This record gives sequence, C-alpha cells and structure tokens, in this order.
Amino acid sequence: MLPTGARADRRPSPARRVLRWETLRGCLSRPTLIAAEGSGLFLLVAIQHFHASGTAKALLSASTFLGMLVAPLIVTVVASRHIPVPRALCALMAVSGLALLIAAVSPTLPGFVLGVLLGVPLLQGLLPLVTAVWQAHVPSRRRGRLFGLAHSLAALAGIGSGLAIAAYLGLDAGRYRPVVAVLGAAVMVGGAAALRLPATRLLHSERNPLRLLTLLVRDPVFGYLSAAWMLLGFGNLSTIPLRMEYVASAESGLAYSAQHVLYLLVVIPQAMALVGSVVWGRLFDRFDFLVLRIALNAVFMSSIVLFFTPSLPLQVAGSLLYGMGMGGGAVQWNLWVTRYAPRGRTADYMAVHTFLTGVRGLVAPFLAYALLARLSLFVAVWFGVALLGAATIMVALLLSHERGRAP
Repeated sequence: MLPTGARADRRPSPARRVLRWETLRGCLSRPTLIAAEGSGLFLLVAIQHFHASGTAKALLSASTFLGMLVAPLIVTVVASRHIPVPRALCALMAVSGLALLIAAVSPTLPGFVLGVLLGVPLLQGLLPLVTAVWQAHVPSRRRGRLFGLAHSLAALAGIGSGLAIAAYLGLDAGRYRPVVAVLGAAVMVGGAAALRLPATRLLHSERNPLRLLTLLVRDPVFGYLSAAWMLLGFGNLSTIPLRMEYVASAESGLAYSAQHVLYLLVVIPQAMALVGSVVWGRLFDRFDFLVLRIALNAVFMSSIVLFFTPSLPLQVAGSLLYGMGMGGGAVQWNLWVTRYAPRGRTADYMAVHTFLTGVRGLVAPFLAYALLARLSLFVAVWFGVALLGAATIMVALLLSHERGRAP
C-alpha cells in the first residue's frame, strides 16, 4: 500500500484534470450543439416531419444564440449563491438533457420546440463557467494549446455524430426520436463528467445580471475590443447564409448538388477546423492576442473573397480558409477574456462577451437577408467584408497604442 504522500503525488494535476474531463464533457455535448445549428437535425425535423411554421423554425435556428443571451443570468446565480462551478455545470447539463428527452418523446411540435428551446440554451449558456475553469486551473503558457486539443477532439466527436445521424435517418426525418433521446442522455453523462473538474468558485457577481454589461464602460479596453468584435461578428455571420444562397440557388448560376453544397459548407470547413484549433491554440500561447486577432480577421476576409468566385477550386480554397478561421475563432472566442479579465472575474467578462455574441448571432442573419432583398448578393458580401475590415483597423489601432505605451 502506497504512503499517503505517494498517492497524492500520483494524482493528476489540475490542468490535466481539466483537459481530461472537459474534453469528455465537450465530446458528449458537441453533437447536440451541432444538431442545433441552422442546418442541423432539429431544424430538419421541424421542416420535414412537423412541417413547422416560419416562427417555429426561426426559434429553433436561434436556440444556441438564445443560450448566449441567458449567460449573464447563469453567472449571476452561480456567483451569488456560491455554487461550485462543477456542480453548476452538472445541474445545468442534467436539466438540458432532461429537456431534450422531453423533445424526443413529445408527439407534437410545441412539445418538441419547447424541449429544444430549454435544452440547447442551457447547454450554450454555461460557456462562461467553462472559461472560468480553464483560467483558474490551466497555466496561461499552456492554456491555448490544451484548449485547442480539447476543442479539436470535441469537434471530431461532433463530425462523427453528424455522419452517424445522417446514416441512421436516411430519407426519413421521422426517425429522429431515438437520436434526440441519445443526445439528451449524452448531455446528462457529460454533466456527470463535469463533476470531476477541479473545484472552482466565482467571485461575487452583480445581483442584476444586466449590470454586468457596465463592464463595457468600466473597462474601456474590454469595451473597445467588444465593439470591434461586434463589427467582426456582424460581418462574418452575415455572410454565412449568403454562402448557401450563392452555391445552392439557381439565381447565382451555380446550383450545386446537395452533396457538393454539404462538402463545401460543412465537411471541408469542419475538417479543417480540427487542424485550425490545434495550430491557433499553440499560437495563442506564444503571441500577442491582438496580433493573432488581426491575422485571423485576414483569414476570414480571404476566405470570403475566394469563396464568392465562380471557380470551384477557389471556392474549395475559401472553404479551407474558413475552416482554419473557425478553428482559430473557437480558441480566441473562448479564451481571449482570460488575457484582460482580472483574476476571479473571468466568468463576468465572458458572460458579457457571450451575451453580445448572442445579440449579433440573432441579428446577423436578418441583416444578411435584408441586404439581399435590397442589394445584389455581391454587394451584400462586400458589406460584410467591409465590416471585417473596420474591425481589423480598430484592433490594429489598439495594438499600435499599446506598443506606443510600452517602455
């Protein structure tokens, strides 16, 4: 029998525990988040099985972004009630999984929509808690690399689940019930995995969750970067539905087959994002965040310009770059506040960032189609590129200012 000290020495470090259990939690929850995307399983079921109205389809498409809007409330409750973060993650994922089980067994569209609109937002709204765990227990010099690895493995699980779900459903979306039930069960098991994360507590937060938004004023650098990120998000997210319009519609003159569209818009970017998460994660540990943000914006702008050409090889190149940007975007989106938030306030800062992402995620698609109704597709695309360019200039000005202040 080993002495107590020897047993303690063999225990995994907090950073290793975060990597192990957060990777498992992410792998078990990622299939549900992919199913909730605008081209995912939940919307497919609403269209082909329930023949849902436009309102129901819009609500399902917005489910992940609705979760981002409730993030400040989740952080406020967890902090004010002094709930350990692993326990909060477990509870939220348990309720999320139960809601998905309700969606699976409900025979009606309202029950299905209600289950999804409770399950998915709770799963998405817990992201600030996850970021707080990464900052508290993973050294900054290794944080980007380890997060990139965990994210890549979770993305791989998501791609595998997507292929399996497509193979199971075949041509009949009405076979969705066992699939959604399995997704709900996986989320609940992921909540159990979250209990194994190192103990983490949040500092006391604002009693009114909306008061967290005052951080945008109280911390001018955070507010400035958040404004730049809003421009970036509007520019990038507004071009995503336009990609589908360009390659799938007859009006563009392309009208690719469904298989070609899926390869260009899903398979290639998702596969490249696996590589991108690891590459950008290592870069995040080694370089100034502002420099990396400028580089990543350049990747997104290049991907848009290449994709909206009549050349298939250039469109493939644009999809590859977009996937690389997705991988880097995931790393930077989740970790950038750890460079600016005071220790112990990461969840508050991340809650604000997540809330703003939810706002632009809800607005950007409507913006894209409003522009498309009044302008040509290419003018709408260049409007998005211009927003990305403006965001890049803002970040470059901040970088120049910070370097000018350095001794």
